Amino acid sequence: MKRYAIEFNGYDYVILDQGSVVAAFATLDDAYQTMRDFEEKLPYAAESKIPPAMRWAKQNLYVMHG
Repeated sequence: MKRYAIEFNGYDYVILDQGSVVAAFATLDDAYQTMRDFEEKLPYAAESKIPPAMRWAKQNLYVMHG
């Protein structure tokens, strides 16, 4: 099943992600191109949100108790 969908809301062509509007465009071509770009992106990994210094500290300084 596709994650994104395009609908016309009476004014704009909107891209929906699980029912929520994530972008709106005046033309259908722009909406389809952007939807394709969204679908081709890799999911954003939670680990990439961690700053590099914190990631290094967790890998090298964390001591497990047990």
